[in-house]
Amino acid sequence: MGSITNKYIYIEKCNTALEQKVNDFEQASLNHNVEIVGIEQLPNENLKKLVNKIGELIEVSSDDVEWVKRSRPLKAGSKSANILVGFKTTGTASRDRWLAQRRNLKNTTSNMITGVSDKSYIFINEDLTKSARSILWNTKKQLGQVFKYIWVSNGRILIKKADGEKTTCVSFTRTNRTGGGVLVYTRDTWLARVSETPHTTGGPECVSIAFDRGTSFDEPIYLLSLYRPSRINKKNKVTQFLYELRNILESLLKNIKIVLCGDININLLDKSSHVTEYENLLAEFGLIKCIDKTTRQEILNGKIVRSCLDHIYIRAPSAVIQSAVIQPKIADHYYVSAAVHWERALPCTMQRRSMPAAGRKTRLTRVSPAHTVLPSSHYASILVE
Repeated sequence: MGSITNKYIYIEKCNTALEQKVNDFEQASLNHNVEIVGIEQLPNENLKKLVNKIGELIEVSSDDVEWVKRSRPLKAGSKSANILVGFKTTGTASRDRWLAQRRNLKNTTSNMITGVSDKSYIFINEDLTKSARSILWNTKKQLGQVFKYIWVSNGRILIKKADGEKTTCVSFTRTNRTGGGVLVYTRDTWLARVSETPHTTGGPECVSIAFDRGTSFDEPIYLLSLYRPSRINKKNKVTQFLYELRNILESLLKNIKIVLCGDININLLDKSSHVTEYENLLAEFGLIKCIDKTTRQEILNGKIVRSCLDHIYIRAPSAVIQSAVIQPKIADHYYVSAAVHWERALPCTMQRRSMPAAGRKTRLTRVSPAHTVLPSSHYASILVE
């Protein structure tokens, strides 16, 4: 029964990753379209003529419009369906001009276009997938009272608290899924913003946060927070994860400071080839291992099984790092933490150690990391020291 459940979970994960990839392709296919909202739906209407009239109002050409249709047929007693406008594949610039000029529609109502009584305001939007619409709706519902601006640009949902503030891209690590996920809390004074990372399909979920303030350095510090489900530890899935992790790290500048952390579900206490490949990859990018103690302990078949599944790796050559595993636990994993002192010189030495795995002959390891196990009463002092 257990193997059947595992296979079901594995297939479900693969299907979800495929759905996300299909959604990305679907959104890309809509990049030649716009959506017109608010025009009253009438029998025997000439949509092309209506669209041409709107083009004249906002002072853009309609020559590149390839097709026009309603999103659904006319239904008695229902709200008018939106008008979808498709541009030629060679007319992307024309579509972008429509979006750029849509502000000229301010205070324009349906009756000004149709000559009938409906006075609904008219808007021009990007054409979005069902998933993107859901994210936009939830963003407006949950953040509408906090952020002054919420809008869409090339399928991405963007938010800004006020004039002069930085723009943030709203990122969701999963859609239509339960369990897992990544949640990051930061202090307001750190000016955290979501930073995009290459799309992953091998199971890991990643949220990248850039901190623009909070240290004496001018360049931002990047926090990569990952969750990798435990049900995808087959060799091909680990290989795919390492490939995608490399893509994420290569997308960041080589000299910036990085904190990589999360429930990776690769046991660092197990000296398998997967662990060696994983540690070699992180060492190649200058990331130092900060946790090597037990972060999960359970009883399997009457035996105590210990593993180190929750990792913290940091690239900060000029900093002092203090790390700890914190007990007790409130779930099946212990807390892991790291305090980074950015303005002190790094006291520990670095040594080069040969590795048995093929392809990577050396790795950098930290000789004297502060790998301690602490009770929860010391949690605050470790984080704020």
